Amino acid sequence: MARCCAVRLGQPCLTVIKCGVSSFGENMSRSLLRVLWLSAGVLVSLASHATTVIDQPNFNAVVQINGFSPIGQSFIAMAPNVESIELKIQNMNLTGYLDARNVTVVLLSGTGFGGSTIASSTVDAAAIIGSENTDWTTSWVSFNLGNVAVTQGGAYTFGVIDTTPRFGVQYNIGDVYSGGSAIHADIGIPDYGNGTGNDLAFRVTAVPEPAGSALFALGLVSMGLLLRRRH
Repeated sequence: MARCCAVRLGQPCLTVIKCGVSSFGENMSRSLLRVLWLSAGVLVSLASHATTVIDQPNFNAVVQINGFSPIGQSFIAMAPNVESIELKIQNMNLTGYLDARNVTVVLLSGTGFGGSTIASSTVDAAAIIGSENTDWTTSWVSFNLGNVAVTQGGAYTFGVIDTTPRFGVQYNIGDVYSGGSAIHADIGIPDYGNGTGNDLAFRVTAVPEPAGSALFALGLVSMGLLLRRRH
């Protein structure tokens, strides 16, 4: 009797249990699907967000860009691309040059100014620093190079161009960046006799491994679509 009762009453119970397990599984699948889509979105967002890969903010001197042209900085690429180069630009000679506004950065291959041009960017530095009749005002100015491809670990140089005496660029007397040095006309800029290399105050930003992040995000999306198809 107990066996018969178990057979008759157990079958619906098994059905209920199966439905519960099925519902639980579907809820888990939906939750996992949401996590996969969210993770993919985060990865895509990170893949398009530039981060600072070189940060040399130290400075204790300023040099007039036009007076030491060509002037620039050599460096080692820390990522497979360069999104932007930031420099500490300073008003040096406003008298008679208030109409001067632009500063240009040119990215070159190799160490020195003899390499091929990879990218360039011209910025209205006066709009960022200010056009008040006050010398020595300073600001970080970002030159967007458009996420240009480079060889990670390779040597590069950026040159800074100002066609007037208005702007200067801040630099550090003393070697504080081991991956390169400040240069003008392919030699070190004046170090006032301290006998060491110098470095511009500069930052380099890059988008970290966009291809790898995009492929991983695509894999997550594909997994999510597979789960969605099954349920």
